[in-house]
Amino acid sequence: MEKEIEDVDKYYKKKSYYNNLKKKQIIKIRKDNTLNKQEKMEKAKKLRLPCLFCKKMYGTIFEKKENHLIYRCGGEAGGCGNIVKIKLYAHTSGENIKKLFYDEINELKEKIIKLKCSLLFNYVNKEVAIERFEKFNKELSINSEIYLHTLRKYNNHVSNINFIDDELEEMVKEHQTNVLKIKDYFEKYKTDPTQAYLTDIATIYKTIIKPLDDNIRNKKYKNMEVIIEEENGRYISKLKYNTHNPADIEEFYDLEEEKVVKKSEPIVNTQLADELVELINKVQVKDNLIYYDNKIILNKRNYEENKEKLENMDELDNDIAKSKNYIIETIYESEDKGELVAIDPDTGISYKITS
Repeated sequence: MEKEIEDVDKYYKKKSYYNNLKKKQIIKIRKDNTLNKQEKMEKAKKLRLPCLFCKKMYGTIFEKKENHLIYRCGGEAGGCGNIVKIKLYAHTSGENIKKLFYDEINELKEKIIKLKCSLLFNYVNKEVAIERFEKFNKELSINSEIYLHTLRKYNNHVSNINFIDDELEEMVKEHQTNVLKIKDYFEKYKTDPTQAYLTDIATIYKTIIKPLDDNIRNKKYKNMEVIIEEENGRYISKLKYNTHNPADIEEFYDLEEEKVVKKSEPIVNTQLADELVELINKVQVKDNLIYYDNKIILNKRNYEENKEKLENMDELDNDIAKSKNYIIETIYESEDKGELVAIDPDTGISYKITS
């Protein structure tokens, strides 16, 4: 199962990287004041990017067909014909997907810290360090973007945050109306015990209430799994709403469905030797504890304290946090509800991240 998850992970990383290249080209076209609106549209339609395989200007096609994720050369004739097909797995826990990206982010952070130390002690020269740093920084940016997306999806599915739509609201109203009808018939039956009232009650329950119960549950709690947790030496089965299957894995991973926000260009810090040595010693993360100047400033799993701190914490846009190279971590208000915070490496001040 782990290999299948990694394959899907690679697919969406490549897709995210490719889409970012395309967005940059489109932004250039939009900013070209020598073209009118129609000319910009025509140029955008003719936009071609290199194939990820052969590097020729045929582009790369990403698609989902017959329970497979596919990316292939866009050249029908003259292209390299390379194609990668990834079979979607039966199911996986949303926790696994979230953890995969979280671990990769931490691994990249470790690589950056080691690189800074190597530069400090002259194990690598500055040119090599900058080249490697830019590579790690780009990977970190892509992983962070996907991780933030998957974390929001995970939290929304676990606690069903803000999940309500017109169809669900109508079903709930219809359910309540028919429950009141049953109560009304029962009151009438108590004063006039006629069989017809009982028949009406049974009919409403069988033909309306029961189907509505199923529809409401399926719509409101789309993603479910049974997990076993240990509590005080006992193993307890619990129902959680965070399992995904092939039909909705695209929704969980794909960033394209989110609202498009204006993003600043990531700032790549190339002044490694002077500024970043101090940063290494100031903010450190060890297990669940976050330190600033060797003092604990946050405990990821201190639920009550984190809840209070988050209520009083100033908010900061995710793009601004990334552009300033703030440290991004997750702290928890409860076992399953995590919030992203950004930590200023210069001051140790924490901010609640907004999308």
